[in-house]
Amino acid sequence: MARWSSMAPALAGLLLIGAPANAQDSPGSLQDASRVGVFIGVEGTRDLGAGAQPWSSTPRLGIDMNLSDRVALVFAPSLGVGTSSTSGSFVDYAMVAGPRLRFRTQKKVAPFAQVLAGIGRAPVGSDGTPSSPPDHATTFLMSFAGGADVALTPRFAWRMVQLEERNQIGGARDTHQFAASTGLVIRFGTRK
Repeated sequence: MARWSSMAPALAGLLLIGAPANAQDSPGSLQDASRVGVFIGVEGTRDLGAGAQPWSSTPRLGIDMNLSDRVALVFAPSLGVGTSSTSGSFVDYAMVAGPRLRFRTQKKVAPFAQVLAGIGRAPVGSDGTPSSPPDHATTFLMSFAGGADVALTPRFAWRMVQLEERNQIGGARDTHQFAASTGLVIRFGTRK
């Protein structure tokens, strides 16, 4: 687990160092000149720590505010609803945000790297499951991701893959997850 945790910041650093090399590319396409992008897809997650659970899948939503052809500010909210045998129904929620850097934006396939941070809030017990009565824990969330979008039309792209390493610190226990997602990116507006 420590090996993966140390590799993610190193990979992100290498991608940030490589960004100036792409600065001399030609201007981006209309797809990359959009003002807002909405990602709607599905993701699979798996815990990497001790007692790892099997893969689970959930819907995924993300909103990109494009600042330039190469830089976007990403917002990724999440909402979880479940039931527990001890406390009944419960709701947890989280919000992460951060920068995304895109490379080769004038091409049909545009790879990207992003670093997101935020907070989550969930009812938890000492074993990491909801308790009765529920105690609420606030956790710090951090993720490192990379992936590629394939342009379908100027307004639509397919997020071919997004691979993400996530860390949750605080609450009843720290967690370390791997996630893979795919889906549709819908672009709105045009940056001036």
